[in-house]
Amino acid sequence: MVDADILTPAEISVLKALLRYGSVKQTASQTHYSITTFKKHLYSARRKLKVNTNLQAIVIACLCRLIPLQEIFPAIATAQRALTEHKPKR
Repeated sequence: MVDADILTPAEISVLKALLRYGSVKQTASQTHYSITTFKKHLYSARRKLKVNTNLQAIVIACLCRLIPLQEIFPAIATAQRALTEHKPKR
């Protein structure tokens, strides 16, 4: 299991924001971080969690309760809406 203190508040913040907004570019524009700083925090979080992708980092952070469940469910609903809105027409 991952120690709750392994990630800094900034690293947790960028993972939460990425979960909420989706893309790195959109997320950085919605937060107070520059894209470069945002990517550095993401890289650091992935390295500390020993994962290769942002999605893996978010999943591990959720499983380790670094991201509270009440923040996960709105993001799932948003993702579902986005998927249904962008369904290809047959």
